[in-house]
Amino acid sequence: FLKYAAVILLLVSFSSVGWDYLKPETYVTIALGDSEGVKKVTLDDGSVVWLRGNSVLRIPQSFSAANRAVSLQGEAFFDIAKNAKSLFIVVTDYVKVEVYGTSFNINVNAENKSVETVLVRGSISLQNLNGKKILEMNPGERVAYSWDENTYFTDHVDVNVCATWRFNQLVFENTTLREIANQLSIKYNVNVNIESLKLAQRKFRCVINEDERLPDVLEQLCYLAPITYRIENSEIYISEKQTKKRMSMGN
Repeated sequence: FLKYAAVILLLVSFSSVGWDYLKPETYVTIALGDSEGVKKVTLDDGSVVWLRGNSVLRIPQSFSAANRAVSLQGEAFFDIAKNAKSLFIVVTDYVKVEVYGTSFNINVNAENKSVETVLVRGSISLQNLNGKKILEMNPGERVAYSWDENTYFTDHVDVNVCATWRFNQLVFENTTLREIANQLSIKYNVNVNIESLKLAQRKFRCVINEDERLPDVLEQLCYLAPITYRIENSEIYISEKQTKKRMSMGN
């Protein structure tokens, strides 16, 4: 009897301790469409994720002792709660991000098979899908990793600018008019036409709030540079402002 009781006790002990490691995970998928804004998600461990439109986040319904891993397609900002017992891992189709308590932005570009990561606070490690470390990042760094070429580029950025999209703001820092036009096309569902290549390459620094109307945004651009615009239904035309030349009259 004691022998069987010991076996039963062992099984019960294993089930209470080991179940966290062996239990099958139930996953929840959060998917946002192109026209949707930002969705804030609080995870089981207290971590917070801001998910951008046209992105997909797959998370366990509850984290186990052995698993604090999520998968991402698109773009998200993570503010991770510290946990000394387990790492937090973000898995993408091209790279894995391993973190403790930290804040960072990650943007997965499926079209060119690349991942851009900006570290705001703490430290993170980028790994390939086999778990081999690519590099460790420091706050203020941006790393662009190319999966096809297995190469990465690192530079330093203003982290306050890179992550402001989660507050429903579009922040442009030394950004070309063409890049701004692309963002306006998506935000307002219009087609922005720029008069010339020279004008398209002109750079701007501005902030666009979520609730701003398109004409107000265009007026802001006109204030920053000598340009003009016209709106024809869903077509926007931007051109250089013509300056009047003085004409001298001769006898």
